[in-house]
Amino acid sequence: MFYIKTKQYCGKTINIEISDENVFTRCPGCGREMPVDLADIFADGEGDLFSTKIFCAACTKTSAEDRFSPKDAKLATDGITVLANVLRKAGYWKELSALFDQFEIEDMRDLEPDQMRAFSDALTSLAVMGGLV
Repeated sequence: MFYIKTKQYCGKTINIEISDENVFTRCPGCGREMPVDLADIFADGEGDLFSTKIFCAACTKTSAEDRFSPKDAKLATDGITVLANVLRKAGYWKELSALFDQFEIEDMRDLEPDQMRAFSDALTSLAVMGGLV
């Protein structure tokens, strides 16, 4: 059993058992109080009660939308295009063609936003295995 021990102003000490029903935190984005499962926080071995921040679902969604703004998508597309052109010029046109077939695209502009990461990872893997990086 784990518990929190605190001393009141009158000098009396109170022990409160920690359970999955009485541990809470506040979202650093909006201040909303949320229940917390400490097992989840420490599951990866990196948990830290002093620096761990847990965002509510609404703030997490807003943050994800901010990260994937159209401007950022344009930058990501430009980077993928540059890497694909380097690979093509380095003689990897067959591999690029197979990758385009795998993603069922004719042009990189045909990539859906949820395909960008996988396509980028595949290009990077091709560049690394080919010794370009």
